[in-house]
Amino acid sequence: MAAKASTGIALPLLLFVLLSICNATLHAQDNTGTSKKFAELLTMYRQQQIDDTSYLKLADSLADLSYNEDSLEQWLLPYQQLAFSDNKYALYRINYYRHLRKLSDNKNRYGSAIYYSEKRNEERIRQNLVVDGEITNGDLYAMAVHVTNKDYAKVFASYNQVKPLILGMTAHIAAEDKAAHPESVSLAFAILDVAATAAWKTGNTALLDEMIVEARRMLSEINLQPVKYSEFIVYCRYISHCLDFYKAILTNDHKEVENALAICLSEVKLDAFGEINSPTEYACDKYMEAFDYYYDRRQLDSAQKYLNLVRSVVEIDKEFENERMSFWLEADSRLQASFGKYEAAYRSIRRAFDMMNKAYNTVNTDKDNNLYAMAKAENTHKELLLAVEEKNKAEKSNLILFTILGVLISGGIVAFLVYQSKQRQRLNSLQLSLARNFHDELGPMVLYANLLLKKESESNSSQRISEARAQIKQIMESIRSISKDLKTVQFKTISQFCDDIAALLQKIKSSTGIDHKTEFAGTAQILTDLQYNNLKKILSELITNSIKHSECELITVKISVTENKLKITYADDGGGLPPGFDVNQTLTSFEEEDTMDVGQDAYTSAGIGLQNIKERTELLKGVFVINNFYPDGYWVELMVPVSKEVNV
Repeated sequence: MAAKASTGIALPLLLFVLLSICNATLHAQDNTGTSKKFAELLTMYRQQQIDDTSYLKLADSLADLSYNEDSLEQWLLPYQQLAFSDNKYALYRINYYRHLRKLSDNKNRYGSAIYYSEKRNEERIRQNLVVDGEITNGDLYAMAVHVTNKDYAKVFASYNQVKPLILGMTAHIAAEDKAAHPESVSLAFAILDVAATAAWKTGNTALLDEMIVEARRMLSEINLQPVKYSEFIVYCRYISHCLDFYKAILTNDHKEVENALAICLSEVKLDAFGEINSPTEYACDKYMEAFDYYYDRRQLDSAQKYLNLVRSVVEIDKEFENERMSFWLEADSRLQASFGKYEAAYRSIRRAFDMMNKAYNTVNTDKDNNLYAMAKAENTHKELLLAVEEKNKAEKSNLILFTILGVLISGGIVAFLVYQSKQRQRLNSLQLSLARNFHDELGPMVLYANLLLKKESESNSSQRISEARAQIKQIMESIRSISKDLKTVQFKTISQFCDDIAALLQKIKSSTGIDHKTEFAGTAQILTDLQYNNLKKILSELITNSIKHSECELITVKISVTENKLKITYADDGGGLPPGFDVNQTLTSFEEEDTMDVGQDAYTSAGIGLQNIKERTELLKGVFVINNFYPDGYWVELMVPVSKEVNV
């Protein structure tokens, strides 16, 4: 263990300088910068420039600013070893579990977060820091996680364990006992709020009435000691009014609901509520509850108002971002469906489903971390066996939970799709009827005309017959495209086209090392099957030419829509097209390959590809222009008409 510093620098001054550096710079540092800070601190400690206590305090300061860093647990390994090596550093064991709990919370590893919260509680009890009758943060945290996961049975089980402490708190407040210190009392109200939410969601009016009575009893005693509870008195009143809000909902007292909601929202905005009590978090929770209430009453404008407020909180406050964003997406899906905007509703519910899948994977991974954390913390065979047992229980519980969530979400999606299917059944029938008519009636007639022309050309070949056959070929292609568009359920959009091109460029970069730069302004405008396939083939041909012939290092693609015209600009920084290419005649020089004599066979094949691109562009009634800057590359511009924007 490192000895005390032997340098001539005064320890308080050294601590001040180091803490100032940490607080002033760490927020601007990335993962590498934070890692460097921990490494520098450890070096100073091992070189005996600072003593044990100074190292622990400085590590605490760095950890407080690093709760979004995945490597924090690894950086705290020396801290853990020191804190658990000597009982005189026992207080830092509490801090160690606090750091890992906050890290796990921020990373959505709720199983680990609950575990570290419980370990912190156990350590405080072990060190006699919890007085008889006191309520701790660990009592609250597990309940908060369970109510977020809508596991109300576990909420009530946890509440029943701490209920004797809640019921005894009023007497402790009146007697001014140590158990009734302000933080403990505020935790009692927070637990009532969480349990009351579960009671509201399950319709347990009797339990809610019991909680309302207890909250008012405690509040009446707190009001007699305003100085002692000045930091939390507004917060406690707010919780009491929240309970009134839940009761009014259960009793269908709309007037009281709106009155209680208005009081809650006004209190949470008061300066006296205190930043320590997380006013933004509580305000957001109330917005979400208000949305559920008004949506259930089909007051959609009011529901939209509170959903917008939820979104505004998500945008400015990143704490619990995933949980709130998941709620917003699911709620937005319900609201959009109510407004008849089914595509937007589907997009939102799909994103919510994807987020829950990611959360599921995170929680499963988290169980492995739990086992590792417990094994490290206790370092005994008995604790390891306990960790394995707890891990298996947690995995089974989470598997059941997320299976139920998956079934519920899947059921919601199925119900939504069935509803949408009924709304669009007539439209789909009409589309299929038109598709059959195009394919079964027009198709054979055009095919018969083509056969007649073919037979005529065999006996009497002429330029006009060839042109007529080419025109009929385009008509047949258009009939196939229209028929396919009418039959399809999934419409291709410019946005999807942009995504496909971006994915293709990324694959090219991975395989060839050719970088790319894109500027996409994708929209929901529809592309026909003919347009989508031909545009994709055009871009593929241009990219192929760049790879094979230009020896470029950068491909640039810009896609935008102006006045119902799709504009695509493609360029690379290669050598460009060789001398002899007539840019003013838009590929005319490639229409007769035998007239080109540039001495580069590679560019002849490129010219064939460019001629194909020109023909595809003309098929789409578009314009294809090429500008050559040999030997510094070239750029191509396409303009293709597209339909007006449509909500599908």
